[in-house]
Amino acid sequence: MYMIDNHSRVYADAGKWYFWHEDGVSYEGPFETDWKASHAAYAYDLARTMNQGRIDLDTDIPLPIASQLNNLSAICRRLNDQWWRDPDTLSPLPSRNRAELIALMHSELPEALEGMRKNRDDEHLLHRKSEEVELADALIRIFDYAGGHGLDLGGALVEKCRYNLARADHKPENRKAGSDGKRF
Repeated sequence: MYMIDNHSRVYADAGKWYFWHEDGVSYEGPFETDWKASHAAYAYDLARTMNQGRIDLDTDIPLPIASQLNNLSAICRRLNDQWWRDPDTLSPLPSRNRAELIALMHSELPEALEGMRKNRDDEHLLHRKSEEVELADALIRIFDYAGGHGLDLGGALVEKCRYNLARADHKPENRKAGSDGKRF
């Protein structure tokens, strides 16, 4: 049994994980090899917290989320290894043009916008909307870039979310017409 805090517990047994909280909330699900039971319970608790309309970035988006984003960066980098190699010799490239990679990230967003605007199905994943597939392409390119250049994308995301919570120009009263805040 793993104690998450003084009020909740999680454990895994016979291919399932079990989450229990003293207020009577309990949950169970299949135990997958790439998920620890503590992560499953954490994700459940985070979803419950967000559904209640409260979120505390000091405790709600800690290292498990940041490390999972960095793991996605490493995975996307490995899955896109062919683009990091010379097509003739297959030897690793000494570097890739960072501006070109950022432009490729950017190129996915107009495709997502066009898919949304015209309510198109994707041309390759026919059961999905183009909007979501193109956004997934943008994420793949972003994660590939971060993984290829050793960026701590997960840590930066957590820190940026915390920073944005305190920004004056993000507060509703500063977004009204006539103020110097951001309207959108």
